[in-house]
Amino acid sequence: VASPTDTMTSRKGASGAAVQNMDLMLVGETTNDFADNVNVLASPAMPTEADLKSQLEQISAKVEGTKTVETDLGEALDTTYSLSAGGTTVQGRMLAVPTDSGAAMITVSTSDAGTADEVATEILESVDKA
Repeated sequence: VASPTDTMTSRKGASGAAVQNMDLMLVGETTNDFADNVNVLASPAMPTEADLKSQLEQISAKVEGTKTVETDLGEALDTTYSLSAGGTTVQGRMLAVPTDSGAAMITVSTSDAGTADEVATEILESVDKA
């Protein structure tokens, strides 16, 4: 019997270790062998633009650019990328949002850029101090 982690990794195309290190993972419907998803991971420090680019390039993503976005928690970084996963070109956004203890690393991965943009914008507009 497959564990929930095994099921998520097979749907998302991620390694089991990567999924187990997530603080939160939301997985949508599978289209073209890829499930749209949002992942959240706590980081002990706010990354730089170069850090985000390096992380994405390690998974063979093509980084299209990074912009600074003002949020209620301070300046966040918003990096747009694309990545080949099986037969799908994944459109994504990696968000680094400052927190009192470092940063929330939020990755939005979808099968189309419009959906990635919409979800990332909603997330950035909704971050607020607790």
